[in-house]
Amino acid sequence: MSPKDAGPSRSFAFPGPTMTSILTNARAITALRTLGAVGDGLDTANRRVSTGARIGSAADGAAYWAIATSLKAENSSLAALTDAIALDQTAVDTASLGLTRTVDQLRIISRALVAAQSDQADRSKIQLDIGNAQRAMRSIAESSAVGGSNWLSVQSDGPDFSANRQLVMAFSRRDGSANLTRATIDGSQFILFDAKVRSAFQDWAQASDKPATGTLAATAAAIAARSSPTPIGGYLIDIVDSPTHSHVNGLLDTGYRINGVPSLSTAQASFSIATLDVSQSYVSRAMIESYARVVDATLQKVLDGAALLGSTSALLTAQRDFARQMTAINGTAIGTLVDADIEVESTRLKALQAQQMLGIRSLSIANAAPDTVLTLFN
Repeated sequence: MSPKDAGPSRSFAFPGPTMTSILTNARAITALRTLGAVGDGLDTANRRVSTGARIGSAADGAAYWAIATSLKAENSSLAALTDAIALDQTAVDTASLGLTRTVDQLRIISRALVAAQSDQADRSKIQLDIGNAQRAMRSIAESSAVGGSNWLSVQSDGPDFSANRQLVMAFSRRDGSANLTRATIDGSQFILFDAKVRSAFQDWAQASDKPATGTLAATAAAIAARSSPTPIGGYLIDIVDSPTHSHVNGLLDTGYRINGVPSLSTAQASFSIATLDVSQSYVSRAMIESYARVVDATLQKVLDGAALLGSTSALLTAQRDFARQMTAINGTAIGTLVDADIEVESTRLKALQAQQMLGIRSLSIANAAPDTVLTLFN
């Protein structure tokens, strides 16, 4: 058979023997590279298992880290907001309790004044009950203080006094800036006593050189108007309030004057709820009726103040609960972004530990390979 009949010739290349170098151990380098990668994985898995965080720094995921950091800052602000609301609510609830107890004492005085209109009543003994209630109301007002702030017993001519009460309501971030929302309530609606300096010239009860604060002048005028019967069936009640001379103080120490009793001096015809005295000989049944009307009208204003504080407290409770719920929602979002899945990370950690052991074994084998060269010289 000729070579042509044998078909095309074929050549075979056989791989040469792997070179062993005493200068460069390629197998060891490969094993070291693999072992280093396993070690980095172990460090990451150990950190995630020990800290519970998948994203611990911006290097782990800049976007998630930035969002989570922003949410954490917002949660810190919400926690501070919750504390501020709780403090404001304490002040509101304290004043509300004081007004509620004051209402009880005003009712005692009102019942006593009704009883004092009887010809058989012992007014001196009735005045004991009235006096006890008057002292109780002042004690309640002066005790209704939180952190040095008292909403019921004030001094309106003191430094930095304001009848308006600022309450923290909400916190938000808009366009990268923090915004704090406050609500303002008119504290003059429930001021019971005002310790502003009284006038040296006391033409009648509770005179002061300082005008009334807030809406108290309008409130006192409304009380006087409500206490003056129409058509004429009793005495008219007057008040005075001007920038330089006023008898309007708090709801309980505002000075009123019974008008139209020529037999009485100005001092005898004037009174305040905090100082009225039915045991005086000049006090007539008609005057007691005027006292009772003023007490009843004032009682309604105190109830209005208590209702305002009650609704404000309910609003603060709602705002505080909302802030707490927002904190919980943000916490869930933070967990979703940065928290590690401990089950997954624990499984990965065990696998990497096994790979590390195998890598160490492979490196040991690779490092032993050059020793075979020594056998050539034996």
